[in-house]
Amino acid sequence: MRPLLPSSPLVVYLGTWLQRRVPEAIFHRLIILALLASGLKLFWDGFIA
Repeated sequence: MRPLLPSSPLVVYLGTWLQRRVPEAIFHRLIILALLASGLKLFWDGFIA
């Protein structure tokens, strides 16, 4: 977890930049798809454990 910490400001900046550049409806779809993917991954990890 710690090795990722220095990249946090860059990721926040890129997220803000993306939100301003991409139309709102497309951005929300991307976020929902990312949440779905991470939720399915967590479900799968719990299921096979």
